[in-house]
Amino acid sequence: MVWLVPNDLRLAEVYRYLGDEPPAPHYYQSAVAILKEKVAQDPNDCRFHSALGRAYAGLGGREQDAIDEGKSGVKCRPVEKDAHNGPLHLGDLARIYVMVRKYDEAIDTVKRLLEMPSELTVPWLRLDPVWAPLRDRPRFQELLASDNEFFVIDVCSRLPHTSRQPQTHLRHLPRSPLFFFK
Repeated sequence: MVWLVPNDLRLAEVYRYLGDEPPAPHYYQSAVAILKEKVAQDPNDCRFHSALGRAYAGLGGREQDAIDEGKSGVKCRPVEKDAHNGPLHLGDLARIYVMVRKYDEAIDTVKRLLEMPSELTVPWLRLDPVWAPLRDRPRFQELLASDNEFFVIDVCSRLPHTSRQPQTHLRHLPRSPLFFFK
């Protein structure tokens, strides 16, 4: 499944994280228009619900609509039925919670994501500006400090037996080109 996010939503988020607020609302509004049309065309496509939730959250003033769309994305493709794409929707819901300042819900969702194989990792939480509003919160700091308790994959057990096996572990094997070695 290809993850579809309109370029306007990407641009809005880039401007927002750069602190360049004036262009961001224009792009969020444009993304909302595109995504509402996509949801009307295909109401069962979870990707559009999750992205529309992010666009609503970015606009501000539509917090409940943002949460509802994010939950629709999760409900449509739950992790219990789709272990590959389900966590992506759950990650979008966590982002939405951060954007609408529902920090406790965001931390609960992030904790759930860290307890399963997903692209969200503790090192990524430390780097990605999406999670910056959570970094001063004690519960979030506990998650960052408990890196050793989460999903670990032993590389050596996955490789054929050779005379020279790596002595390292991959932490939280993500489905992205970023791999973190410990």
